[in-house]
Amino acid sequence: MKKLLVFIMLCVLVTLSGCVLKEPFALHYTGHEYDPFPNGLIRMMDLNGKYGYLNAKGKVVIDFQYDKAYPFYLGTALVKDGIKYKFIDTDGQVVKVMDYVNIVVLNYRYDSPRYYFYQRTLSSRYGLLNYRGEELTDDIYEEIVDALPHLAPAQIIAVKKDGKYGFITSGGEEITDFIYDDASVFYQNRAAVQIDGKYGYIDINGNMVIAPEYSDKSDFDPAGHAFVTKNFNEYALIDISGNVIMDNEVFAGGAYWKHDIYHGYAFKRGNKITVYDRLMQERFTITAPKDFRFLHIVGDYIVTVSGEDFKHTYYQYRHGRLVKTGTFSEFYTFYDFSFSYQNLALAKEGSKTKVIGEDFDLVIPEGYRPFAGSVERGLLLVIKDGKVGIMNNKGKVVVTCKYDDITPYGNYFFVLKDGKVGVMNSKYRIIIPIKYASSNLTGDSDGFWIDGF
Repeated sequence: MKKLLVFIMLCVLVTLSGCVLKEPFALHYTGHEYDPFPNGLIRMMDLNGKYGYLNAKGKVVIDFQYDKAYPFYLGTALVKDGIKYKFIDTDGQVVKVMDYVNIVVLNYRYDSPRYYFYQRTLSSRYGLLNYRGEELTDDIYEEIVDALPHLAPAQIIAVKKDGKYGFITSGGEEITDFIYDDASVFYQNRAAVQIDGKYGYIDINGNMVIAPEYSDKSDFDPAGHAFVTKNFNEYALIDISGNVIMDNEVFAGGAYWKHDIYHGYAFKRGNKITVYDRLMQERFTITAPKDFRFLHIVGDYIVTVSGEDFKHTYYQYRHGRLVKTGTFSEFYTFYDFSFSYQNLALAKEGSKTKVIGEDFDLVIPEGYRPFAGSVERGLLLVIKDGKVGIMNNKGKVVVTCKYDDITPYGNYFFVLKDGKVGVMNSKYRIIIPIKYASSNLTGDSDGFWIDGF
């Protein structure tokens, strides 16, 4: 199942020179809009390795008895009791017992729509189940193409049958013929497909809306742009209708192209760098520094890097004009809590470390080291003396650095201390006691949780 992608997201600091700085803790895949209490219940693992469910007040609603468990969705949850898979309701009553040897859960998250694919034997093909354990298709699929659920529409799945790819709905209806040599998931209601070695794009009704003429492709970003290649050396930026926004002339002749899917595009021609917003509206042009190497877009900032010593210069777009705001010796970007974009960065100026980005221009107090943050929530995860806490964008510590790890999830935080996990709410109050197994973050029921490096 090489197409079955398990997306494991790690929070790392990445220097513009390409080096990866190893952090003592990993920030897990999270997002501000996600609810870890779907149907009012959260799944946790006790210290004996059994799963159960609690409500937001910390009360155990379904006893810790299962060897594997998934979050609730539409009133049911998949659990494994010994060798038996079962669907249970929010009262813990069994809805259905199943005899499959394996069930693969895709696009699942605490609050996301999900798909259940069953196998009758470990060597058999896959069939689709609904959330009550009812078979929607026969077991006829060889591979399943998975994706992060917040990026792809929940109702369409790319699968492989008899050596070719096609698409089915979450109800099991085949919406395309199985004619593609390769296929991706849908982004911005477009999915890349390959026919006779060339890529094109179909819409959610299965219609070919961008002809298969590209030797390589990318998925469409949130602004509706994709980067494509013809004949392996002709490049273009296209929109969801296939219109060319920027063609090979821009990218040729030593031109430099930089793309940040949430913040815009930058093109260098000669000694001029022009920055566009994500809708391709021109924002500003600067003269490239001598010995220019590359640049980075961080919120309203543009950072240029030049010279053998990688000197960093940063500018900020303020009140309709570009202002040079400093130079520094080191620069690192890091991810937002949601892992969807890099909109914060650390800038080191002498002995001072600053966090720059939208609504952030903060000199970090001595002794603290930030490693992740959220512009929308105005928060940073910080480390002091090897322990993790939370600081706001004014420099105030709102959660003392006393935890081994903190994982933001929606309006909640998973906290790890002495090998045990609990849950803290948005008012920084512990609502699920810190007494559950840390493998709650790494258990095989949750493909994307990683507890440290």
